[in-house]
Amino acid sequence: SQMNTVTEIDSRTLSTFTASRVLNSLISQFAIPGFKEVTPKVKTVEKLIESILNIRGIIITGLFVEPNGLDDHSYKEIKEMEIEISKQLELLKTFLNSDSDKTKTNEFEIWWNNFKEITEKCVLKMRSNEVNSAKEIYSSLKDKINPALTILLSFAAQEIIDLNDKT
Repeated sequence: SQMNTVTEIDSRTLSTFTASRVLNSLISQFAIPGFKEVTPKVKTVEKLIESILNIRGIIITGLFVEPNGLDDHSYKEIKEMEIEISKQLELLKTFLNSDSDKTKTNEFEIWWNNFKEITEKCVLKMRSNEVNSAKEIYSSLKDKINPALTILLSFAAQEIIDLNDKT
């Protein structure tokens, strides 16, 4: 019974992951009408979101799709994205205009450090073939992505509002 339940959960997770990837690729094709300029701040936020979702996608693929878990190439990709996120976070700090922006950036940075730590634990379990332990760690990780994306999207939304006010 438990095995059937786990298989069903894995199947649902895989279908959700597939739908998520399709939606992400479709959404990335749209541009907001009337906003011809994309500011460096918005580009930075987009890169941060993309990298976070890519790390999440690699972990999900390793947990639920790939029979051998996480390979060396995927691990290297995660590490490269972590470096990219750190660079983009430093770049984002150069665009801060208000105390609210600084507070949100500090919140994001705390989240990012926590996310990296949990990701590393999950990856280590995957690389040690402890898939069930890795899945438990991942389950605590998935609820933590939404607040960070909300923070990042608020930066982009404010930038778009400010840009619209200027035109």
